[in-house]
Amino acid sequence: NVVAYTIACLAHAKRGDLVGALLTLRTMRSNKVAPNARTCAALLECCLASGRPQAAVGLVEEMRAAGVREDVVTSTLLLRCHLAEGDAAAAAALLERMEGLVSPDASAPDARRPRGRSKKSRKAKGPNLVTYNAAITGFVQLKAWPEALDALDRAAARFDPNQQTWAALAGAARDRDRGPRTAGGERPAGRAA
Repeated sequence: NVVAYTIACLAHAKRGDLVGALLTLRTMRSNKVAPNARTCAALLECCLASGRPQAAVGLVEEMRAAGVREDVVTSTLLLRCHLAEGDAAAAAALLERMEGLVSPDASAPDARRPRGRSKKSRKAKGPNLVTYNAAITGFVQLKAWPEALDALDRAAARFDPNQQTWAALAGAARDRDRGPRTAGGERPAGRAA
């Protein structure tokens, strides 16, 4: 059944074995078992773990064609794949598309975190705090400062930042403070310490 195949894909993801995960997907399909969003998430995790994030886009398109509907987890993993690939523009566009799925009143102050719904809910239509933290972290690693600050602003409009949010921003501040250095480890002339 789909659960067993998804667990097999997750096992391959833990080892970074993308070929094994794809073979599991092929076997799954040949046995007429339809993948679901969790299967897709396992495959995307495998793309990240194997160092082949570029394979994620094709997998997601294939899953969409098979009728698999993305959830917040698969979309967040796809965003991380775009960032791992160095494609800040694709990640920003995906984040914007995800936000388009949120109802207009979701940014109201009293709607920041609805009761009874985890901020990590798979059923959420738009990005959650995990999504924003992944975006901020990825943009910081790419030194895409405007995108990182934009993601922070968007996150703060809907959620209270958490420890991971601040850790990503602390990393940005460290990188900025380090700044460019000469071969001898000193700051270039004219740059304040």
